Amino acid sequence: MRVFSGTVAASLLLALATGIRPSAAAPAPAAAAEDAPSWSLIIARTPPAAQTTGFKPYLHPAKLTQLLSDSLLAAASTTPASCQAPAKVLYAGQYAVSPPVLMSKNEPASEVALWWSAHESTSSSCAITLQESSPSTQIPLQIDSILPSITSPHKHLVFVAQEALDPSLLDERSNASWASPMLLQHVAAQTLDVIDAQGSRREVERWTWEQQMRALLGGSSFKRESTDLDTPSVALHSSANDNTQAIFAADKTGEKVARVTDIHTLHEHVQLLHLNKYWALLQMDDAALLSHELFLPTDSRISLIPSPEQASLSATADGPAGNSSEPSYPQPVFSSLISSILASNQISTKRLQKDARVLTAEDANPGWVTRHSATAGGRQAAEWVLSQMQASLEWVAGAECHLHEYDPIFAPNVVCTIKSDPEAVAAEKKRLVAVKGEEEAEGLVLVSAHYDSRGTFGYIEAPGGDDDGSGTTLVLGLARVIGEYRLRFARDVHIVAHSGEEQGLIGSKHYARLLREKKEAVRLALQADMVAFHQPGEPPQLAFPNRLATDSATKYVQSLAQLYTPELVTGYCTACCSDHQSYWEEGFPATWLFERNGAIADPAYHQSYDLTNRTGYDFDQLRGATQVALATILETAHFYL
Repeated sequence: MRVFSGTVAASLLLALATGIRPSAAAPAPAAAAEDAPSWSLIIARTPPAAQTTGFKPYLHPAKLTQLLSDSLLAAASTTPASCQAPAKVLYAGQYAVSPPVLMSKNEPASEVALWWSAHESTSSSCAITLQESSPSTQIPLQIDSILPSITSPHKHLVFVAQEALDPSLLDERSNASWASPMLLQHVAAQTLDVIDAQGSRREVERWTWEQQMRALLGGSSFKRESTDLDTPSVALHSSANDNTQAIFAADKTGEKVARVTDIHTLHEHVQLLHLNKYWALLQMDDAALLSHELFLPTDSRISLIPSPEQASLSATADGPAGNSSEPSYPQPVFSSLISSILASNQISTKRLQKDARVLTAEDANPGWVTRHSATAGGRQAAEWVLSQMQASLEWVAGAECHLHEYDPIFAPNVVCTIKSDPEAVAAEKKRLVAVKGEEEAEGLVLVSAHYDSRGTFGYIEAPGGDDDGSGTTLVLGLARVIGEYRLRFARDVHIVAHSGEEQGLIGSKHYARLLREKKEAVRLALQADMVAFHQPGEPPQLAFPNRLATDSATKYVQSLAQLYTPELVTGYCTACCSDHQSYWEEGFPATWLFERNGAIADPAYHQSYDLTNRTGYDFDQLRGATQVALATILETAHFYL
C-alpha cells in the first residue's frame, strides 16, 4: 500500500484541479456508416451583456430549434465566408446556470444553448441572434465549442450544473456536505495520519465546484499506477439487513449494474467533454448515471440531453408537441362545491402524514430503506403506490392503474388514468352553450410527482420525506378524494408517480414522449415536487417556476391557489428542474408546485435525514398544496358528481 502525506495528496489534487484540459477525456469519434448522418454538438451561451435578459421567457426545444435554424441561415447569407448554414439543426435546448455565488451577489445567471448540427457545418465565428417577433426580442448567442461525433449508443450525454441553493443553506450545512463525496474519501484514504487526513479534506472542501470537477474527471490522475496502491471505494452503511437495497436492477443483458464506487476506475464510466465555471458536459454509462450522487459534488443537478437518434424520433413524431403558442385558460371563479370537496378528510393533515411516514419508513417497515430508482426498494415502493391508488380508484368509472415499464434498469412509473365520462362531456358542452363560453382546447389533465429518492453519501437510507415523498403523498391524496366522491370528468385525467427523476427526469421523459407518440393532447401537466418544507419563521407558502414552464399555465394554477388556499403565500422559485420540464419540452403546457419562494432551503435536501418529523416540515402546507392540485383537476378537467 502506497501512503502519501495528507498535504502532498491534496496538493497533487489541487494541481490537477487547476490546469487540466476539459476535453482531454473526450472519446474518439466513432466510425459511422456511409449513409448515416454525422452530428456535432454545438455549445453556445449568452454573452455577459445579454445575461440581464437572457432566455426569459424560455423557449421549448421545437421553437428554439426553428429560431436557431433561421438565425444560422441569416448569418450564412450575410457572412458566407465565415459562417456556413448547417444542412439540419436537431434539438436545441436551453440550460440555465444559477449557482449560489451568483445569486448572493445579485449577478445575472448565465444561460447555455445546446444543439445538434450537421458535422462541421457550423463555425464558431457565426454571429447568431435569436429574433422573436412576439414579443419583439433579440437574444445574441456566442458559440463556445463544437464537439464532433461524440454520440455513443451505450452512453448518456449529461448536462451538469451547480444547483441554485439559498445562501442560508450554505451556511447551515458544512462545506463537506456539498463537496464530492468520492473526492473527500479518496483524499482521506491517502494517509494513515488522522490529522493530515482532516487537513486534506478541509483543503478539498474549499475548492470551487469547477476545481472538484477537474480533479475528478479532467484527466488520468486516479488510474492505478501499481498493484500496491490503495483502492478506496465508497462504504455503504445501513441499519437494514436487506443488502439488495444496494444492488441495482438487471440491465438489458440480464446482468447486474454495479455502483461506481472506485475513484480509480471512474474514468472508465464518465468522460468530461466540456467544463465551465458552474457547469459541465459529461458522457456517462448506465452505472455512472445511476450512482452520480457518489462522485459529483453534492450541490449538482443533472439534465439528460437527447441523442440525435432520440431527437430525430421526437422531431418526426406526429403529435401536438411543437406548438409554441401560450394556451389560454379561463379566469377561475370561486365555487362553494369545489371548496367543500377540498375540505375532505381524505387529505387531512393526519391522513397525509400516514402516507408520508410509510414512504419514509418512520412509522412502519414497508420493506424498503431507499426508493432509489434502480434498487429493489424503488420497485417495492412503486408496487405499494400502485396498490394504494388502485384501492382508491376501484369504484371510479373509467379508472385504470398500471406500472409503466420503460427501462429494465429503472423502477417503473406508476400511472392511473381516468377516462372522460360521455355524460360529463355532453354536460360540459351544454354548459358552454348556455353561458356562451368559448370552447376550450382539447387535452387531458395530468398531475404528477416522483417517488424515487436520494440520500447522504455512504448511507443506503434515502427516506426522501420532502423530496419527493411530499409530492407522492399529494398524488395519493388526490386519488383518494376522486374515489371518495366517485368523480366523473369531461377530460381524461392522469395521475402519475414518476421514477428516475433524480437521474435526470428519465421516467417523465419516457412518459411525455409516449403521450406524444400516441398523439395525445395535453391541456395541462402539473408536477408536485418538494411541497412540505419552509424555514422556521416563514409562513406556509407555495412557489411556481419562473422558467422552463408554460407561463399561462403557471398563472392559472397560481390564481387557483390564491382563490382556494389564501393562507399560502404564493410566489416564484429559482430552483430547477423537475418532471414538468419533460412535458414542457415536448410542447405540452406544464408547470410546477414547489414549497418555497426563492431557492432551495431545506437542510435535508438529498440527505438521509430527509424525514417528516423535523423542524420546518409542515403538513398544513402540504395539505394546502394538495388542495391546489385537486382544485386544478376539478376546474380544468370539469368534474361532475
